[in-house]
Parts: sequence; C-alpha cells; structure tokens
Amino acid sequence: MWNEPAEVLFREMESHFQRDLSSLVRKHFGAYAHGGLEGKIKYDEPRYCIPYFTLNNTLVSSAVVIGHLNACTKLAHERMMHCIEIEREEPTTVNEHYLSDYKSKYLARYRAERRSHPGSGVNNDLRTFIDGGYDTHSYFRDSNTNLQSMGFPPGLKREDFLRLLKPDTNEEALDIMAEVRAYYQGQQLLSLLP
Repeated sequence: MWNEPAEVLFREMESHFQRDLSSLVRKHFGAYAHGGLEGKIKYDEPRYCIPYFTLNNTLVSSAVVIGHLNACTKLAHERMMHCIEIEREEPTTVNEHYLSDYKSKYLARYRAERRSHPGSGVNNDLRTFIDGGYDTHSYFRDSNTNLQSMGFPPGLKREDFLRLLKPDTNEEALDIMAEVRAYYQGQQLLSLLP
C-alpha cells in the first residue's frame, strides 16, 4: 500500500538532495575546478578516486561526496523498505474485541468530523450534535425513547448514533486512521494495567 508513494517520494527527495549537494560542492570547490579538486570531491572519476571508510568500516573506492551519498542512499532505501515490510503485517492483539470496538467508535467519529467540516455542504446541526449540543435536547431523548419502543436497548449514546453515518468516498483513509488510533488506544489501555 505504501510502496509506490514512498518510492516516488524517496526518488524525488534524492534528486533534490543531489542537486543541492552538487550546488554546494560547486560553490565551495568550483574555484579549484581547473586543478581537478571539484572532480575529486564530487564526481566518480577513476583517476580521482579516493578510498575512504564508511560508518561500518567498509573500504570504498569512490569520489568523496557522490560515493558517500550513494552509500547513504542505499542504506536509507533499505531501511525504508524494511519499515514498509513491517507495515504489511496486520496489527495483532490479544484484545481483539477492544480493537474492534475502538475502531468502530473512531471510524464513526472520523466520518462525522469529515461530514461536518466546513465546505462539505452539511448544515451545522451535525456539528452541534457531535459537540454534544443535543445531549439534553428533546430530540435526543425522543429518538432514544422511540428506538427503545422499537426494541433497541435503552440508553443509546451520541457515539451510537454517529455509527449510523454512511461511508463516503474517503472511507479507506478513514478506516486506516480509525484502525491505527484504535490500536494505539488499546496499547495505552494495556500499559495502564498492573
């Protein structure tokens, strides 16, 4: 899921960084280009190769800046791919019921927030409901009473009503957000236990 966007961003940032780094080398060593110092510092020219040690003491024969940049780029890319690989694993918990309940709760909350956001074309009544403005209003009490007379359990809360909102075009993103938030809510709950 994150592979392609991460790779595109990585390559784009690599390109920007190389351009900025080349500019810095030119700025600081350009005056010495006639003697070949800029080439020794920047480019991978065999006659100017300078051996150096990387952080893990591996001997590398390359130009100082570009060679080190390539080594760092490779290491950063490997670490990024490792993180993406870890992301592919489903979150695991022994409290699956908590995860499911929290995810449902946060998904409903995120749907409501999205629908009540200015510019979404929804009136202010939903915003008032989300903020608890109807908690003591007769609308809320009457709807609870009417639902209870139809067989629903007594004492439905605001969060229960928010779950009635239908999915929208960004449901996949909201689902990811809700699952992540629910997972960390569960972890926080477990860290409080003795």
